[in-house]
Amino acid sequence: MTVQRLHELLERISSVQDQTDVDLLLFFFRHPNALLTVEFLAAAVGHHREQVEASLEGLIDAGLIQRVKGRTVAAHSFLFRPAAQESVVALLQIASSRPGRLALLEALQQRATHDAPQAKGTAYDR
Repeated sequence: MTVQRLHELLERISSVQDQTDVDLLLFFFRHPNALLTVEFLAAAVGHHREQVEASLEGLIDAGLIQRVKGRTVAAHSFLFRPAAQESVVALLQIASSRPGRLALLEALQQRATHDAPQAKGTAYDR
C-alpha cells in the first residue's frame, strides 16, 4: 500500500470525508446486515450520535449503505452496499489494519487541509 494509492481511492470515493465515515464503513464492512439503533451504532464506533447521523446520511446518499426501517421506530436495519464501488472495498481492506487505518486518516487530514479555503490574511498583515 502506498500513500498515492490511498489518495487515488479517496479521489474515487468522495463520500468518505472523515474518521466517522471510515469507522462506520468499517463497522458495516464487518457487519454487513446490522439491525440496531443509531445510539447503539454511535456507541459501537465511538462517535457522538450527531456525527453518526450526519455521516450515515452522507453514506446513504452515496449508495454505500442502505437503511431499511425496522418494526420499531428506533431500530433500523443497515445494509452495506459497496458492490458498485470496488474502490470502497479496497479502501476498507487497507483500513482494516492499524497501519492502513493510520495512513488513511492521515490522507483524509491532508485532503481536508488541502481542500480548506485559505485564510485571507491575518491581523499581522494589516
